[in-house]
Amino acid sequence: MDTGKKPRHRPVDLVKREAILDAARDEFFTHGFAAASIETIAAVSGVSKVTIYNRFKTKETLFAAVVERQCTMMSAVFVAPDAPGTDLRQQLIAFGETMVDFLTQPHVMRFERRIGAEAELRPEVGELFLNAGPRRLRRELTALLESAVSKGTIRPCDCEMAAGHLYGLICGFDMFFARFSENGPDPHQLQQQVPDAVDRFLDAYGD
Repeated sequence: MDTGKKPRHRPVDLVKREAILDAARDEFFTHGFAAASIETIAAVSGVSKVTIYNRFKTKETLFAAVVERQCTMMSAVFVAPDAPGTDLRQQLIAFGETMVDFLTQPHVMRFERRIGAEAELRPEVGELFLNAGPRRLRRELTALLESAVSKGTIRPCDCEMAAGHLYGLICGFDMFFARFSENGPDPHQLQQQVPDAVDRFLDAYGD
């Protein structure tokens, strides 16, 4: 019997959620955590502040959801390890290219600088960022490498350490220098370096 009640989590709810996260991403990445305005996020996404707090409860939860979604977009380049035709080299190149594309965006670099400054005053904000973002990506990359070890694609190793080595090969000093310079890194140059970084990684860890 049709009671006339609409089901929960209907598509319109998902659209609103994505709109909120889009607006929150722009607000957090442009102004940092402390200066980000829930009022602005509500206005840009076309919802009320009450709707935002009903869905995300706190500013911290909303921030974590934004960072988690960005990481989900990046980790989506990982093909299921056991899927037919998967190739570790191509997976790692795709990961590196996606990571470089994301990290070299000017608003993302501004956001990282602000988070670093805010973490001095509010360490919990730094922990939110690390748990929702970099640590999650490290876990997923580590899991991919562990799968490669189990299949004999790379030799047995400390896969978490290996994930750090790969990250360092891809980003190198260029990303570090860019955080303290008026001139950002050259995304095109970094993209071109990704296959070489992956090949050097596989030369070192290949079975």
